[in-house]
Formats: sequence, C-alpha cells, structure tokens
Amino acid sequence: METMYISVDESQMSVFFLDCFRFCMNDTEYNVFLNKRDLDVYEYEIWKRDNREMSLVTIVSLSLDEFKEYYYGDERTTNCSIIDSVIVPLIEKMR
Repeated sequence: METMYISVDESQMSVFFLDCFRFCMNDTEYNVFLNKRDLDVYEYEIWKRDNREMSLVTIVSLSLDEFKEYYYGDERTTNCSIIDSVIVPLIEKMR
C-alpha cells in the first residue's frame, strides 16, 4: 500500500464528514473521520498524526448491522465502543 501524507494547516482546515474524533495510543495521535456515503455502510478513515503531517493508516467499513452492535444512546459512548472494539485492535494488528 502506498503511504499518503497530507500537511495540516489547522487555521484553514475544514472537515466535510459526518463525524470526526481523535484519540491517543502509545503516545501517537490518531484522527478518525466517519464518511457515511451510503445508508448501509459506515466508513472510518484512520489517520496517524506526526507533528503537522497526517498519514492514512487504513479505512474500516462497518455495515449498518455491525454498527448497531456498537451503538449506544450517545455519540461519545458509541465512538468509544468502536475505538475499543474495532479500531485499536486493528492498529495493534498492523504493528
């Protein structure tokens, strides 16, 4: 897989995604963007941040049925559930 890097200028950054959040793991910051293009698919782009550059790590897709397994009444709990159950194990596996 070819690595893609983008330079981040936060003063001009705008996000056209339904949802985005970030978390740290082993002193590394990850930014996750949810791109919901389809009613039945939740696509999470996982970006690793190093200083002012971000590199795409992987894209994770969850079907609507899979997403429902992690869904709770509020967005924060849902995001934490998806990070703990899906994203962190995937990142650890890629190391």
